[in-house]
Amino acid sequence: MSERHSPAVTYPLRASQLLRNGLWVVLVLEAVLLYLWAIKGAGYGHWQSLRIAAAVAIWSGCAVWGWQAWRAMPVGALQWDGRVWTWQGPGASSVLAGSVQVVLDGQSLLLLRWPGSAQRGQRFWLQRDWAPHAWDDVRRAVYSPARPP
Repeated sequence: MSERHSPAVTYPLRASQLLRNGLWVVLVLEAVLLYLWAIKGAGYGHWQSLRIAAAVAIWSGCAVWGWQAWRAMPVGALQWDGRVWTWQGPGASSVLAGSVQVVLDGQSLLLLRWPGSAQRGQRFWLQRDWAPHAWDDVRRAVYSPARPP
């Protein structure tokens, strides 16, 4: 029985609008809950202002961290040639070769991790609607063993 390998595929990487919109929804809901807590449940006395200020500072820090994480999402192209994955950033100035590991497979969403030493912990978010014609090929490729050279 012959082994079947996935075809070579190139898949675009973008900053996910789905994640950005989800971040905004969560931040707005948290802000509403923070406001309700501040007017109803933050307590009374001279410590109330300090508790509210601390909660707002924590919320603000989380909002900034989430926004920066979204803005730092890798863009460019992720390419599989049958042996190795390459990530090419915008402007073709940076090319990294290595492998990817599946962190989350949501059928129409993939979260991949780049375990290479230079980009340890780098994550790639792929969505089907970015390149529907290549989606099945990229899903096969992330689970495919590399062909021998």
